[in-house]
Amino acid sequence: YLSNLIEQEVVYYSVLKLKGVHFYTNGETVFDREHFMSKYPCFAVNVNGKICGYVIVVNEKYKAGKYDLIAIDHAITVIKLDVQKQTFENEVERKYKDNFVLDLIFNTLESMDEIETRGKTFGWHFSGEYYALIADIDHFKAKYVKGVDSSSEIDRISREMTDNIIEKVTGEFAGCVYTTFTEQVVFLIHKNGIGHGELTKKLNGVNERLKKENGFTAVFSFGSRAADISEVHVSYQQAKTALKLARHLKREGCVCFYSELGIYKLLDKIKDDAYVEKFSEDCLKKLLFYDLSNNSDLYKTLEELVRY
Repeated sequence: YLSNLIEQEVVYYSVLKLKGVHFYTNGETVFDREHFMSKYPCFAVNVNGKICGYVIVVNEKYKAGKYDLIAIDHAITVIKLDVQKQTFENEVERKYKDNFVLDLIFNTLESMDEIETRGKTFGWHFSGEYYALIADIDHFKAKYVKGVDSSSEIDRISREMTDNIIEKVTGEFAGCVYTTFTEQVVFLIHKNGIGHGELTKKLNGVNERLKKENGFTAVFSFGSRAADISEVHVSYQQAKTALKLARHLKREGCVCFYSELGIYKLLDKIKDDAYVEKFSEDCLKKLLFYDLSNNSDLYKTLEELVRY
């Protein structure tokens, strides 16, 4: 309609999606974002202080007259209303999806029938084995939000980074479902016969693209596979353990599996045991006493050996 009013070919470019989406009046137009944005007249669509897109007139010699500007302004108003409507609907749907996935990973659902009924609401059909996967952003607090006082700004940074992770992971694992925390995304991934080697290859590729395109990396931690979606809460707890140990060992930008932790699984279970604490204290006191008596660094050497 705008094109008819101003008698020009028009493109609307939306930046709401990570890769951008464009709509044009001429079906034969090949949209080149950099070319269009630098060459043709652009009119920003601003919603709540954030640019969500541009109306572009595909004529580098075009000069908008008074009535053309009124028509363009009305078109932008219509787009704003549509963006606000879609944003509200998307946020509501995302909230319900998040709550459902949270119920799955925290085991608050009463039966498989309830899982299937709620899943159908979003077009999700669960069958077979599943992994819980946690993506945890490297250095989120120390590097990306350090010194940021505004909770809304922290939320914005968090949403932008987790959305980048979601885009890339869902591109590798079609049909996976997810929920987000401040610096984490939890995915429930259908096994589909994929082994650890292929999972590692896919997620190493995700990290490479995150680093190149978005400037950050994440640790990806897997729990053991669950026999069905109703058991995925166990896999989630295991993924948390794998992540915790990866962070303790100062790992970053890596992929880890609970089933491959070996002795670390045992150490994690007994670390708070009072007997173990006394045993280690008795053994290490001897080493510390030796270092103090002989001006040596055996304790520090042991610490480095354990770390690596």
